[in-house]
Amino acid sequence: MVLSLIPGASPINPGGAIAPLVLVVAVSAAKDAYEDFKRHRSDTRANEQPVEVYRGGDFTEILSEDVVVGDILRIKHGEEIKADCVLLNSSLPDGVAYIETANLDGETNAKIKRAADATVRYLG
Repeated sequence: MVLSLIPGASPINPGGAIAPLVLVVAVSAAKDAYEDFKRHRSDTRANEQPVEVYRGGDFTEILSEDVVVGDILRIKHGEEIKADCVLLNSSLPDGVAYIETANLDGETNAKIKRAADATVRYLG
């Protein structure tokens, strides 16, 4: 490729040799920009989802983009979790929760998670 750019070293026109490379790089850049735009729209939709957070002695509804480290979330059956969370308790016996992680690892079967015994006893 480099030799074809030196005049007299190659019978190929340098412009004709670079054009396919420029085309491939341009198409790849356009595809990446489109995927980034779609991801940005998806992130915006996810950040606008309402969640219940314990603040000021009661649960209030806020946007998921306003969740901060240390917030206590109430997550109901079937809701998607948009943050890393620690399970404190569950409505099921012994603080058990069934979590589907298909968005993370592609597995569709529910994983069993259990809250710590101390938090289950304290939160009853």
